[in-house]
Amino acid sequence: MLARLDNEVFFKKVFTDEFVRKAFVKDIVGIEVEPIKIEAEKAS
Repeated sequence: MLARLDNEVFFKKVFTDEFVRKAFVKDIVGIEVEPIKIEAEKAS
């Protein structure tokens, strides 16, 4: 499946799923990441 990353709904779904996020970053950047905390939205 292909989707544009400027689609807010798709972007949130991808980057809030830990497995998908790690695979995406590894495929694009070529490194494995272990983020401590991911914030989907900033509270004002």
